[in-house]
Amino acid sequence: MEHLSIEYRSFKQFDKNKFIENLTNTPFHLIESIGDVDEAANYWYNLFLSTLEKHAPKKIKRVKNTQQPEWWTSDINSARHQRDYFHRINDIYNYKIWRNKVTFLVEQAKKKYFQNAISNCKDSKTIWKYVKSLNPKKIHNNITHLEYKNSVIQNDVDIANTFNLHFTNIAEGIVDNKLCNSDDGASFDALNKFVKSKLQRGSEKFIIPEMSILDVNMYLKKLDKSKATGLDDVGPNILSMCSDVIAPALTYIFNLSIKCGKFPSIFKTARVCPIFKSGDACNPDNYRPIAVLPCLSKIIERHIANSLYIFLNSNNLLNTTQSGFRPK
Repeated sequence: MEHLSIEYRSFKQFDKNKFIENLTNTPFHLIESIGDVDEAANYWYNLFLSTLEKHAPKKIKRVKNTQQPEWWTSDINSARHQRDYFHRINDIYNYKIWRNKVTFLVEQAKKKYFQNAISNCKDSKTIWKYVKSLNPKKIHNNITHLEYKNSVIQNDVDIANTFNLHFTNIAEGIVDNKLCNSDDGASFDALNKFVKSKLQRGSEKFIIPEMSILDVNMYLKKLDKSKATGLDDVGPNILSMCSDVIAPALTYIFNLSIKCGKFPSIFKTARVCPIFKSGDACNPDNYRPIAVLPCLSKIIERHIANSLYIFLNSNNLLNTTQSGFRPK
């Protein structure tokens, strides 16, 4: 099997207290003298990542698999190294002993992992997740070529750029089709009339309120730890860990974004993976994009979504029969 080189952040020597102490002495307050939201966001990332690099440096290593299964243990890893060592020196007797031991350890680890996982599950969705992982489907994400606008694209970089162009233009095509549909125009007029009838004088406009340090701190602590890290290289665990220290500077950046009506460019940069749905694998229309955005972008998005919901609810703009996408 061909080995892969992966870049990862090593937390082997990481000390939480020393990291937070170092962050506390980092001059985040200088950000408040910056009036451009992109410059402020980039400056914050430079300060934060330079501090993180001292405590959890990036490293590169060669691996056979980009990710080991959750049931994998250090004992299995050690036994596997012993098995491979005896295989290399052609010691058949000891090789068979360690081969059988690896097999035994794997079986025991799987059994223990799935027994604990299923017995501790509180909902059926999570149970089915573990059950399906026992017999995973093979996913083929190797895209050899695409057919786009009467052209055949084969180069990996060109394929990536084609997907990027296709996904970024989908929304415009849908909007253009909607505008050409007279029925949708009539529906919009009816919706506009309904909204105006509900809004009271003085509350016609929705204004995004500024965020407080307490708000930002709360959002940071509530970040979903299971979510992937974006291209900004700052994951939810590390943000939640040091939320008390970084909340003030981030509050300034978020409020600056609200005031100037500009979303920081670094928050909009995503890692996009095309997932094949069905049909012709060469047609970009048969793929859906999965985007991993920076965790910090989700904080300001959540604040705007909550504020908008309060505005809609307080003005009775949501139908009483609508239950989807509403808080319980």
